[in-house]
Amino acid sequence: MTVGSWDNFVPYVWVTKEKISDVRELRGKRIGVNRAGSKPWLIIQVLLQNAGLDPVKDLTLLQMGGGSQERVAALMRGGIDATLADVLLEPIMKKRGFFVLRGRPTPFMNAPIAFKPSYLASQRSTAKKFVKAFADATRYIVVNKPGTLRPLTQLLNTSDSEVIDFAYDYLHANSRQRSIRPPRRWRI
Repeated sequence: MTVGSWDNFVPYVWVTKEKISDVRELRGKRIGVNRAGSKPWLIIQVLLQNAGLDPVKDLTLLQMGGGSQERVAALMRGGIDATLADVLLEPIMKKRGFFVLRGRPTPFMNAPIAFKPSYLASQRSTAKKFVKAFADATRYIVVNKPGTLRPLTQLLNTSDSEVIDFAYDYLHANSRQRSIRPPRRWRI
């Protein structure tokens, strides 16, 4: 049973070597994706279909292991024409000369907090404590910028203040504007 989520929208941006202004311009291109069935693969399917593209007929999806960094490396080498990258990497991609296209906000539950119904039945108190701690950590991002910047610097492996500030602003906006509770239509 899903009881919460940090972010209920797609946390990725399109990264390309050539400037595009619409996802439909990817028609006929080679798109780097994670393995079939992975979260980025599923998100690409949803985003392409939302743009009216058939992921099988309209472009070539090339599976590659790894995360955003590996797909961006393939983009740099010219093996693919576009890929999705974690939104927190947006300023880095722009500094490296890539073009970044943000799609319209698309619902997608990221890192859901889920429990088996049997666990909730037997460990409800523990589950409630966990969800409360998660909500408290989310609020921490809003009220403690210095405390949040330190782990972001380590996570992103950079001391570039523009990159760190961008990441903080993104996380801050998400934690301030959204509850950790998923939209009612997604709850079981």
